[in-house]
Amino acid sequence: MVQQCGAKCRMSAAKLAKSPDELIKLLRRNRCRRPVVPGRNRCHLHGGYSTGPRSAEAKAEMSKRTAAARAGKPRNPKTATGRYTLQAKLARAAVTLRITAAVDARHEARGLNIAAD
Repeated sequence: MVQQCGAKCRMSAAKLAKSPDELIKLLRRNRCRRPVVPGRNRCHLHGGYSTGPRSAEAKAEMSKRTAAARAGKPRNPKTATGRYTLQAKLARAAVTLRITAAVDARHEARGLNIAAD
C-alpha cells in the first residue's frame, strides 16, 4: 500500500463525497491522501520536494533576493505596536466613503432609495 501524506488540509469534500454520510466523514478527517514523494514523508504539494537553501552561499543569495524583492513594496501601515497609524486610518476611511458613494449612486440610477434620510 502506498503511504499517504497525512498533512492537515481543507479538501473539497463536497466534490469527493458520494453521500451525506461520506461528506461528514470527509469533513472530520481533513487529511491529505496524496502519495508521498519517494524518500520523504510528504506529498509534492505539502513539502515533499521543498528543502530550501542548505549552504551558506545559497542562504546569502536567497536573503539578497528577498531583500531586493521587498525593496519595491510599500511598508505595512501598522506600527510596531500592531495598531494602525492615523494616516492609514484616514486612507481606509476615504476608500470606504468612495465605495459607499459609488453604491449609493448606482442605487439612485436604478431608482432604489435604500439609504435612510
